[in-house]
Amino acid sequence: MHLRWATATSVFALASSLGEREPPTEGFHHVTCGSTIKLQFNGIAGGEFRLQSHEVAYGSGSGQQSVTLKRGGDDNNGFWTVFGGIGTNWQCKRGSTIKNGRIVRLQHTGTKKWLHSHAEFNSPLSNNQEVSAFGSLDESNTADNWQVVLDEKDGLWTREQSVRLKHVDTGNYLFATGQHQFGHPIEGQREVAAGRKSNAPQYQWTAMEGLYVKERSTKK
Repeated sequence: MHLRWATATSVFALASSLGEREPPTEGFHHVTCGSTIKLQFNGIAGGEFRLQSHEVAYGSGSGQQSVTLKRGGDDNNGFWTVFGGIGTNWQCKRGSTIKNGRIVRLQHTGTKKWLHSHAEFNSPLSNNQEVSAFGSLDESNTADNWQVVLDEKDGLWTREQSVRLKHVDTGNYLFATGQHQFGHPIEGQREVAAGRKSNAPQYQWTAMEGLYVKERSTKK
């Protein structure tokens, strides 16, 4: 299902997982600043898992809010809003398209924490670099910065096309083995971590469902 509506100041498109998905309409082909999206994990056949978080803390490592993969596209815990990175000169204005190499932050809409990583702690199951959700609307730092890495050097981050996310502070990439699975209280969810550069599907993500902000006009 693909819906769109207008307000006095902006135009949005809602991409839903319900029913047969329609292609994006004009002006909504790209991931833009201010859009709220779900990221599909490409490392498990079928594309059923989404990046998500929730108010469940890790029992080891940093003890921060956990980030996992969960099956299904309809869980509200899978929404992330796109913001510009900390300490960059680029202004991530609402509706701006995102070029290869741009630095962004992803804020979990349910808890307002940022997708975060750090070299100090290992992930609880696979012993890779831990990825967590941390901070708040008023608390963010460079450990929340992720670089958008596309196959095309001059490309734009495009909906329903693969992207890799590089953690700027450590140089590692958001990924999951797809095999390391948690038990209670988040039974069946898969671990998310950060690892060394790879082009393998386990490092590939795709923007799917979400509330997309229409691209800003480049005309003066």
